[in-house]
Amino acid sequence: MAGKVENDMWLANQRGVLPFSFCLPALFTLQPHSSISMRGAYFVPWTNRDELKQVFNWLYSDINDSPDLVQLGLNRVQAWQSRGRLPHPIWSTAAFVQALMRDHARLLSGAELQLQYCMTIVRFVNGYVDRHSGFRYSAPVIVLARQVGLPDWFVDLRHAATHGELPTLPCLREAAHQALVWLLEKYWEREVKVVDSEAAPSNTDRTVKDLLNAYKDIRKTALKQQPAPRRTSELEQIMTQLGELANKTALPDIIALLLHPGGLVPLGKSKRSKPESMTLPQSLSDLWTPLLQSLSVSTEAFSKKLISELLDVISCTSDLRKNLELDGPAESEESTKQYEDSYLATAAAWLKYIVADTRNDRQPRLLRGITFEDIIGMCLHNPNQYTKAVLMAMKEADPLLGEQIDAFLVVLESMDAAEAKHGTAGGLQEDWDADMERVQKQLAEVESAIASFPDEHKKEEAAEDIAQMETDEMPGSTWMRLDETNWSPCPIGMLPGGVMPKLDLSPSTNPFVPK
Repeated sequence: MAGKVENDMWLANQRGVLPFSFCLPALFTLQPHSSISMRGAYFVPWTNRDELKQVFNWLYSDINDSPDLVQLGLNRVQAWQSRGRLPHPIWSTAAFVQALMRDHARLLSGAELQLQYCMTIVRFVNGYVDRHSGFRYSAPVIVLARQVGLPDWFVDLRHAATHGELPTLPCLREAAHQALVWLLEKYWEREVKVVDSEAAPSNTDRTVKDLLNAYKDIRKTALKQQPAPRRTSELEQIMTQLGELANKTALPDIIALLLHPGGLVPLGKSKRSKPESMTLPQSLSDLWTPLLQSLSVSTEAFSKKLISELLDVISCTSDLRKNLELDGPAESEESTKQYEDSYLATAAAWLKYIVADTRNDRQPRLLRGITFEDIIGMCLHNPNQYTKAVLMAMKEADPLLGEQIDAFLVVLESMDAAEAKHGTAGGLQEDWDADMERVQKQLAEVESAIASFPDEHKKEEAAEDIAQMETDEMPGSTWMRLDETNWSPCPIGMLPGGVMPKLDLSPSTNPFVPK
């Protein structure tokens, strides 16, 4: 089919127009709605879903009757784009609408319109296939496009726009309209449906909370049975219902409730992990393992989303109490901190437990589809005692990987030592400022003495004293000022001598790691 299309394109390009059959097969080749995943981005640039629905109505307004409304939609999308995290379907919709608007207003020449349409089609297709292309292997664009439900003729048109003669304007206009129809069916209808369902009175949140509470009660009762707990049909039914809700719209609600005190982390501080050990209590793993395994199997995005949220929790604690309502039984600032520390320790303990589970022989595993690369990146970018504990657990679970991250762990330990010595990173700056102030004061005293010397010889001796002072080590500090002769430029991030530090080596082979 692809070869026939390319042949038709070549013949058509000889005549200067693409065949009509090349422009319309999208009417009959749209893939099933379930073949493409549009969800998964929970950080979005719009304020609320009502704003998203409003922009949808603006963008899909009639260009002939309401060009002002369409322009409002384009302006709003441009504002969203400046905030980042703009979903590719929204960008594609705005790009096609903008091309049609400029075509309708006759603001560009025919050649300029061809270029804009072609660039939009190329980026539209690339944006969908790139997310499905792996780093370890490559696949033809048409294969990747079929995986996300893109009709083949979009790929053929992209190929013509990239490598052949530009398609004609009539074909490009039809392609833009068909792309908007495809985006409407694959993305916008689903998102608007979610908006409408949220606008209507719904008991979804309450249903999820009730199901989780019922799960806990039934599971706790089962754990008290001897000799071993059994899964009841009622428990299986609850887990099935939670999986169905997660596959619809309730996945963020389920994870939020699991992370809320009373979920994966108990309300009582005595039932949590100890900050000293960060070991997950057996009672917690027994309680939640069946549900986590069930959701991991039934909902593809659950495992990575849960890991991501747990890493966010242990990496950034500034708004922890506000976001998770960690009021608990705390009555003073000290007790509040202890309550938060025990929460963070338990969250880190869950991550350590999940990491260890990925390397044991137990089947089924607690969570599916977990890769260490995602966890390592977050931990190294947000070093603290909790993320370091997770890194150490990964080192124990995978010794080969541990050799690669040993150098990073040494750097993190040195950062801790510096903070312990100076209090905070700000303490280092304060010491530097104090040293500089002391040196400036000494220089001022010597210069004042030089000015009072009547003899030129004595002035030269005093100037030598100043030069010597500038090169001497400052008392009580590791800083030393060099003169122009001894100083040489060195790029930031390089070791003296222009040597790039090798942080990927193990401590035993890294010459820059202190023994």
